[in-house]
Amino acid sequence: MSAKNAACPKPSETTAWKAEIDIILPICVHQRYLRLKSHVRQLERRYPLAFLSLLSACLEMGLPAEPVTLSVEELDQLNRELANLRHDINNTLSLIMAATELIRYKPHLTERMMTTLIEQPPKILGSLAKFSDEFERTFGITRP
Repeated sequence: MSAKNAACPKPSETTAWKAEIDIILPICVHQRYLRLKSHVRQLERRYPLAFLSLLSACLEMGLPAEPVTLSVEELDQLNRELANLRHDINNTLSLIMAATELIRYKPHLTERMMTTLIEQPPKILGSLAKFSDEFERTFGITRP
């Protein structure tokens, strides 16, 4: 079976392809990657939201060639950054929930609360970007 024409084997064919696993598995992973990337591109065209752009950027990241080892201090720092991310997102979502409740029960505050609602997504994106930068730096992940 040539690498170019290889298709992902069915689970029932496991005995037939065990010898060719080194050729087929990378091809299957790559095929799935290409399908996912294509799907993300279609979603970006249909719904141009910021998180989809972040997702597509993640699909194109360069991973380190060697295993990454973290010290206890580095792991602790990354854990603190993750805790901060959760805290920031929870606070922002609380503001969104409060604003929507106020709009529901006090419609005359709609214009004022819309300003609050509009300000929240960039805060979430900023928190995600900050954590992503730290995470990528720690693990040696690069962007094209």
